[in-house]
Amino acid sequence: MGLWSATTPAWVLQYGKRNITTGEGFCEWLQFIYLPNRKTDMVMKTKDAGSDYIAPQASRFFSEDIKRGKLLQLLIELDSL
Repeated sequence: MGLWSATTPAWVLQYGKRNITTGEGFCEWLQFIYLPNRKTDMVMKTKDAGSDYIAPQASRFFSEDIKRGKLLQLLIELDSL
């Protein structure tokens, strides 16, 4: 969908100090922070699979953007797993 970045942004190393305010920032956070950590948590079984729902957060950024509607749908499906 053209939403992923080929390079990791420098802010990723200090992501706890950053506020996400744009759809682009959310896409970077999703790509470089949330999904890798979610995958690790599922493999290591360190978190309850239903404890972190991403779709409500994503809907704030993607609900009006038709280009990102497919990504929002995929995140809703991820939450349902």
